[in-house]
Amino acid sequence: MFSNFKLQKAVFDAFEYDPTVSGSCRFAGCPVTILGIENAGYPVFEIELFFADEKIVICHSGDEIRYYAPGKKNKALVENKKKRQVNILSQYMLPVVKQGMKMLHTSGRTDNFLQAVELNKRITRIISAIRK
Repeated sequence: MFSNFKLQKAVFDAFEYDPTVSGSCRFAGCPVTILGIENAGYPVFEIELFFADEKIVICHSGDEIRYYAPGKKNKALVENKKKRQVNILSQYMLPVVKQGMKMLHTSGRTDNFLQAVELNKRITRIISAIRK
């Protein structure tokens, strides 16, 4: 899933336990580039996911998601404003709580808890290596 992280730079600027990191890796077989913005005077969390014929942008520090697909006139990507999701952070825990409640009432149902634990272990190892 998340493999071969190549660290380019790590700076402990805002938090001593959470470095701003730049590097690259592969996630689910796809190349990923991470660009850390150091010493920013504002919160920065922006993600652009590129696919063969579309793009998804998470912007405004994670509070908005925009979806892009090829336009009708040419191949240039155009935002589908009907799909735009805004004010996500004001309700970001609702899906988690709903899923938790559903799992409490449904026996035998699996989740990705162990995968999340494994991913967190990998991230912790990377941060620990950076601190040395």
